[in-house]
Amino acid sequence: MRRLTLAILLLAAMEAAAQGKFFGGESPASYTGTLVSMSVLPVELLSFSALSADRAVRLMWATATEINNDYFQVEALIDGAFQSIGVVGGSGTTASPKHYSFLDTSPVQGINFYRLRQVDYDGTATLSSVVSASFLLGTSQLYPNPTVGPLFINADLTNENVSIHDLSGRLLKRLEVHREMDISQLHPGMYLLRIRFKDEELLFKVNKE
Repeated sequence: MRRLTLAILLLAAMEAAAQGKFFGGESPASYTGTLVSMSVLPVELLSFSALSADRAVRLMWATATEINNDYFQVEALIDGAFQSIGVVGGSGTTASPKHYSFLDTSPVQGINFYRLRQVDYDGTATLSSVVSASFLLGTSQLYPNPTVGPLFINADLTNENVSIHDLSGRLLKRLEVHREMDISQLHPGMYLLRIRFKDEELLFKVNKE
């Protein structure tokens, strides 16, 4: 079970902060714990987030610059320890913003915790801060999917933030919150429906015919 008590989370955060094992946060450092200057960090992380999706959790992150970035190892908290669940290739050396994503198809019920391990070509690694996503399988369903326009969701939504995005995450339209929504004006293709709650988000993949 990927469950983390508040005490364990605080201890993990304190240990990582003490060792300086974060990139894109307030304590940038090499993986070995040796502090390095912000100007020589291999990766400048702009954002890192986790969103509950239909039977999965989607991780998304973006970088501003990269130096000798070989790959990102995606890690999830499993049985009290972070373990690798996948690898995403890096962009080497670049001064252009880059966007990445990874789909965890085996999340557990409740809160899932994730972090990134960024690895250079020489094997040097740095860790990101920890993000989380709530996964509640079966509590919300979206139908029909595929659809020619109308969408229904079996959840009580009031004053929530509902929006349609393309698969890269770009916002296309904000929807009025009802059990029935209409996307008939969109071109056929795959889209993401994002529902933001107070402290969590749900992400559904929608096939518009």
